[in-house]
Amino acid sequence: MSEIIPVIVGFIYIKKFIDTPVFWFIIFLLYNSLNDIFSGAYNILYGGNNHLFFNIRSVLYFGVTYWLYWKMIHTQKFKNWIIFFSVVIFSLFLYDLFYGDFIMVYDLLLNQIASLFFMIIILFGLIEILNSTDFLNIKYNVLFYISLGSLLYLVVDLPIMIVIITGWLKNPTETELTFFLFLRKTSMILGSVMYLIFAYGFYKAREVIKVQSTN
Repeated sequence: MSEIIPVIVGFIYIKKFIDTPVFWFIIFLLYNSLNDIFSGAYNILYGGNNHLFFNIRSVLYFGVTYWLYWKMIHTQKFKNWIIFFSVVIFSLFLYDLFYGDFIMVYDLLLNQIASLFFMIIILFGLIEILNSTDFLNIKYNVLFYISLGSLLYLVVDLPIMIVIITGWLKNPTETELTFFLFLRKTSMILGSVMYLIFAYGFYKAREVIKVQSTN
């Protein structure tokens, strides 16, 4: 339940983020924690398919994070790419909703494409922060911590999902299986590290620092 830590810290320092996109990111983290609880309870109590919980979470997660970066970075070419990624991903989500099995099936491939786009968006944010923020002030920039935590997690999680999607583990050798389990454990650890970085960022941020445009 490490995901609850940034929620608690975020609400303690919520005044710093009122009227900013970070406020809604904190609200999403709260929703994410509750979603894990309710989806797990549903699975235990009813023993049914709970993929709908995670499909809705995916739509909200990518919606909030893409919007967060679109609002907080100022380089126009980066913002244009975020719009393009958003149109592609949410068109695919709509297709999945109306023509796929949104209720019963978790679309791994769609989520990994969205995650890959998100990694690129994170790099946009980091490039802008590093180019236009004084080095000594980076430690007060909450977007830097959101980017760092998310990127650390995605770098390991994406290869795991690719392995699952491609079916590489259908007939694994002992070495391949050991390596995959190592990646899974690393992903779980980095997931906890990510939430701790978020929490530290909420604590450390003096304000939501707006980086300057570098068109």
